Amino acid sequence: MLKQQEGAITIFVLSIFLALMVLIGGVIEVLNSQFALLEKKEDSLQALYLAESGIEQARVKIKAGEIDSFRQEVIVNGRYNGSYEVTITIEGDKNQVISTGNFQGRKKVLKRIISN
Repeated sequence: MLKQQEGAITIFVLSIFLALMVLIGGVIEVLNSQFALLEKKEDSLQALYLAESGIEQARVKIKAGEIDSFRQEVIVNGRYNGSYEVTITIEGDKNQVISTGNFQGRKKVLKRIISN
């Protein structure tokens, strides 16, 4: 009878251990997917910042009388390459500026009207 109790306890402990392993595996999977989603959001935000940089650079160029389109390569955090491309279209006394930020495969486009 003692061996039956030991066997039942062993099966119970192994069942608890297996359940914990499945639970821990699920938590790890959820954490991995959350980290991947966070990384994508960060990349999109960096692309937005690059597009905003292009808009600001266009403002400076327009005020200086240099109304032409341009492309700029940027190193972000010392290890990732990003870029922004700016197209300036003259519409009377206003300039339409379209700035596209690219970072790690993410793209953000901003459009602004800037007066001369």
